[in-house]
Amino acid sequence: MEQNLVFMGSGEFGAGCLKGLVENGHEPVAVITQKSKPCGRGRKVKSTHVKSTAEKMGLNVLEVQSVNKGEGWNKLSELKPDVIVVADFGQILSQRVLDLPPLGCFNVHPSLLPRYRGAAPIQRTLENGETETGVSIFKIVKELDAGPIALQKKIRVDYDDNFASLFKKLLDLAVDLLCEFMEKLKEGRVKLISQDEKLATYAPKVEPHDLLIRWSEPAEKVRNKIRAYDPKPGAYSYLDGERVKLFEVREVEKVAGEAGNIVKIEKKGMLVTTGEGGVWISKIQFPGKRVVHVWDAYIGRRLKEGGKFDVHCHQNGR
Repeated sequence: MEQNLVFMGSGEFGAGCLKGLVENGHEPVAVITQKSKPCGRGRKVKSTHVKSTAEKMGLNVLEVQSVNKGEGWNKLSELKPDVIVVADFGQILSQRVLDLPPLGCFNVHPSLLPRYRGAAPIQRTLENGETETGVSIFKIVKELDAGPIALQKKIRVDYDDNFASLFKKLLDLAVDLLCEFMEKLKEGRVKLISQDEKLATYAPKVEPHDLLIRWSEPAEKVRNKIRAYDPKPGAYSYLDGERVKLFEVREVEKVAGEAGNIVKIEKKGMLVTTGEGGVWISKIQFPGKRVVHVWDAYIGRRLKEGGKFDVHCHQNGR
């Protein structure tokens, strides 16, 4: 029997999940997303990724301030959903929303729950140097990401993965898992397994201070920090009083010296010392400029061997 599916999402991960569901024949009766907000320097009103994707696919889209009360709740209850699928939505669902669909509300989360519950599982997985991760589909309960798991699958985190590459792998996996979940739901074959609370870890929201590179840490830790925020929003440091972002981190190397020193610049990048060893970095972004290769910055005299990255800005007494 076909279910009345309602999809809730806002961000890029949610948009990818929605696209995959529809392309595989699971079209929702409605897509619910957060209201468009002004953003950027010009404060232009920007639709959510999910709204843009849904409109391109000709789906019924509802923008809501809150799905838990007022107009948002009224619209949702009128839809009489059998099941609600949530991915990257950005609103916590109230108990009455959770109780509305007879089959339940299910969330798609890019981690191996109960590990990395919370807002930034992909970034924290990379930052902590994990070698495996995955996607979990679980029934939503009031506690954050704590509901019983319906489906889960793991993948390897490769040494060269950064946020962009791991995001793509996890999104592809999420779409496969979602389609499998929808088939199981249709056939009444969904089995729920409780999470082990003793194994729970958290992936808090990324704050500005998380993006600062601390050169006194070991090379592998510095490497993980840079790749966790590559290509966006970018991990940063200070060089000659300017805040610069660093991208495309490569291998680590045994090298001694004061942390943060640029000891070598070659065509493949620059070798920067850390608290233990050094790390090769290939790309840099100066304030207000585009991302460039380190070698080009060196040729253009923006970088030099012997330069030093710092965790503070020392220019003009700041």
